[in-house]
Amino acid sequence: MNSKQSLQKINDHPYVDRVIYSILSVIVVFLMVNKYMRIIIIFLCIIVIIEYFNKKGNFVVSKAVLPFYFYLLLILVQIFLKNTWHTEINMIVKEIIRNLIYIIIITITSNLKLDWSYYYKNWGILFLLVSTVLLMQFLHIPIINIILSNFYYESVQLLTSEYNSISQFRAGSIFLNPNVLSIYTLMMMSIFLIKKKEINIWMTLILISVLILTGSRTGFIVGITLLIINFLSIKKIRINLKSIIFLILLVFTIVIFPQTSFGSVLRIFDIRSGFTTSIFIKQQRFFEVIKKSLNISTLFFGLGPFDYRELDNLMIDFDYGYIISYYGLIGMLIYTFFILLLIKINKQSMGIIFLIHNSLIIIMLMFSLTAGFYFDLRIFSIFLVLFFPTIKPVFPKRM
Repeated sequence: MNSKQSLQKINDHPYVDRVIYSILSVIVVFLMVNKYMRIIIIFLCIIVIIEYFNKKGNFVVSKAVLPFYFYLLLILVQIFLKNTWHTEINMIVKEIIRNLIYIIIITITSNLKLDWSYYYKNWGILFLLVSTVLLMQFLHIPIINIILSNFYYESVQLLTSEYNSISQFRAGSIFLNPNVLSIYTLMMMSIFLIKKKEINIWMTLILISVLILTGSRTGFIVGITLLIINFLSIKKIRINLKSIIFLILLVFTIVIFPQTSFGSVLRIFDIRSGFTTSIFIKQQRFFEVIKKSLNISTLFFGLGPFDYRELDNLMIDFDYGYIISYYGLIGMLIYTFFILLLIKINKQSMGIIFLIHNSLIIIMLMFSLTAGFYFDLRIFSIFLVLFFPTIKPVFPKRM
C-alpha cells in the first residue's frame, strides 16, 4: 500500500520539479567549475528556498548529507591543529564551499520526483550538446577551443585536441580534460545502455565512439565492465538480433579490434602502459607524500585541503590517494560511510533505476583508483544530480 501511494504522489509537482531539475542539470554540466562556484552556491540556495516552499511541509533532508558535514567538521579540526600546508585561507574556503555545494545538491535532488521519460530525455539532450562540442574539436574547428579556454580556463589538455593524428588526438569537450569526459560518458552510458529490457545498440555505439576519442584507458576498462554487468543483470533480456550483434561487437572491441593496425595505435587500448606508467607514477607520488609528512596528526586527520596545482610533488591524481593525504584515515572512513549510504539507498530502488544507481557506484569506485572523482567539483556534482532524485520506476517491483 505504501509503495502504491508513493507512486501516486510522484507527480504532485511535476512541472516545478522538472524545471528545477533541468536548471540544476545545466548548472552541474556546463557551469560547475571553481571559477563560478561562489556564484553558483548562492543560486543553489535560492533554489532550495523555492523548493522548500513548493513542497509545503513535505521537504526532506537525506541522510546522505551527513558525510559532508563530517568533512566540514574535519576541516575545522585541521584548522585547529594548524597543519603546515594549511596556511592559505582561500584554499580552505574553496574546500568548505565545495562540500556545502554537495550538501545543497543532495538536498535539492532528494526532494525532486521525476518520471523516467523526462529523466532519460533530459540527459540525452545534454549528452548530445557535449558530444557536439567534441565533434567540433575532432573536426578541428579553431574557434571552439578559444571559446572553451575563455569560458572555463586555459588548459594544456586542449592541445591534444589539435593533433591531426587519431593516435594522438584526445579531447575533453566542455570538460577540457579527456579523462573527465570519459567519466561523464560512462555515467551517461549507465542511463542509455539499456532501455525496455533490450540493448540500445545505437546509443551504445555513440557512447563507445566518444569514449575512444577521449583516449581514456580507465574509461575503456570501466566501460567494458559496465557492459558485461548490465547485460548479465537483465535476467529476462530479449535474445534478438540486436542482442546478438551487441555480443559480437563487444567481443570484437575487447579481443580483436585492439590487435588491428588501426586499433593498436589508439591510446585507449594501450592498457599495459596505463598500468606500468600512469598508475605507477600516481602511486609513487602518493607514497612520497606519505613518507614526507607522516606523523600521528596527518595519519588520522590528513594534511588539510589545499590547491594541489601549486604543489607539483602532490599531483597524486587519484581519489583514494587524495582522500588519505587531505583527510587522513578519518577522511577515508567518512568516504566509506558515504558509499555504504549509497548502497543502502539503492536497495530501495526498482528495475532499471537500480541498475543505473549500481552502475554509477561502480564508476565512482573504479575511477577513484586512477583518477579524480569526489575531488572533481563538476563530475561529483553530476553524479549527485543523477543519483538522488526519485524516479518513477520503469519495471514493476517484484512481489
